[in-house]
Amino acid sequence: MKTEVKRCGLVYDEGMQRHIGPDGHVEQPKRIREIWRQLVEAGLVDACSRLPSRKASKKELLYVHTARHVNKVLSPSALCARQYNGGCQKPAGPDQTNVMALDEDTFMCNETPDAARLAAGCVLSLCDEVMRPNSVLHCGMAVVRPPGHHASADKAAGFCLFNNVAIGARYLQKVHGLKKILIIDWDVHHGDGTADIFSGDSDVLLFSVHRYDANRTFYPGTGMLQDAGKGDVKGFTVNVPLGPGYGDLDVCHTIRHVLFPLADKFKPDFILVSAGFDAVHDDYLGGCHMTPQGFGWATRAIYSLAQQLCHGRLALVLEGGYNCTNIGRCVVESVGALVLDAAQEAPLANSLPPLPEL
Repeated sequence: MKTEVKRCGLVYDEGMQRHIGPDGHVEQPKRIREIWRQLVEAGLVDACSRLPSRKASKKELLYVHTARHVNKVLSPSALCARQYNGGCQKPAGPDQTNVMALDEDTFMCNETPDAARLAAGCVLSLCDEVMRPNSVLHCGMAVVRPPGHHASADKAAGFCLFNNVAIGARYLQKVHGLKKILIIDWDVHHGDGTADIFSGDSDVLLFSVHRYDANRTFYPGTGMLQDAGKGDVKGFTVNVPLGPGYGDLDVCHTIRHVLFPLADKFKPDFILVSAGFDAVHDDYLGGCHMTPQGFGWATRAIYSLAQQLCHGRLALVLEGGYNCTNIGRCVVESVGALVLDAAQEAPLANSLPPLPEL
């Protein structure tokens, strides 16, 4: 009997659920628990290769973050470090003695250091397997929290402590010897931390499609079209700001007509996706109208790009998304797209999949 070859990987660890915040906070353990439940129910966990989770080492975190930032997050004393990000405050309410707010959005508890290291380490585990010589696995998803793309080199922000995708990019360069990394960020919020980390780096192309309100009141208020990098490195940060309420066709058009030509010119060695699903309809923070099928289309399109340019090397990394039911559906569509397309014996045709039905 022929053994089924599983070319798509999944990595997840229940330990990340122990990162717990104030009562009612939208970035809650249920997010990844519900995603994993739906993946199991859809048969996708069995259809994928389940990869081992691990914690990122301090050395690996320092590829991106300052020693001060890493020490503050990893040290238990960070929970009462009055100087960190303007100071810590205990949220009011019952059963909150284990929680400290670093700012109005971002929190820690006693279990946060391990969860944050797991989130980054799961990304590295996926990268290692994709890059392993003779591996049949060349794409996959890391279902992780806390998210990462608002964290800069020296600051936690926007629910994010360590920048998981940025650490993955630097790890691929330093450990696996790759040079050019394409980061695609489709989270509804601009990944200002990732942009800041790579703004002066011509070996990392950051492409972000996100919501931007003219009055700059939508968090974080960054990511304007003219923000293209710093100093002599211009054009390696590409922002596509869309108005409130954007949907599938807006993102499809952007991928077709902006991302594909840029990626073809850049020719990356690996593609990382900051895969936030808070642009899906009925998300509690996003205010946009993408569908799970739209995210499935985007995944298929980007995977076809990875096949054409970098041997199919593609890793999706969970970022935001706060309607737990809907983000589960989005992840099912995205992972399902990877499973089906990666199973093809021959590379996909050099064409985009049909547009999603609206």
